[in-house]
Amino acid sequence: MKVNREELKKYASLGDGELWRMIREMAKGYGYSISETVPPHEQMEKIRAILRGDTEISMAAALKILNTYKSKG
Repeated sequence: MKVNREELKKYASLGDGELWRMIREMAKGYGYSISETVPPHEQMEKIRAILRGDTEISMAAALKILNTYKSKG
């Protein structure tokens, strides 16, 4: 998958609710169902830092975050 850095920065500028909606839509496209409940603002800021490229993240760490918010049913 090719990453468009400008697109990621655009996502990072969205409000918490809108960013979470976009994340949910992307996850759904890959077969994941994640909670509709928006994570705390602090967690959303960590996600923004990753999107902007301020913070590196491993695939294992990304999957751990995904599993944290995966829908239970």
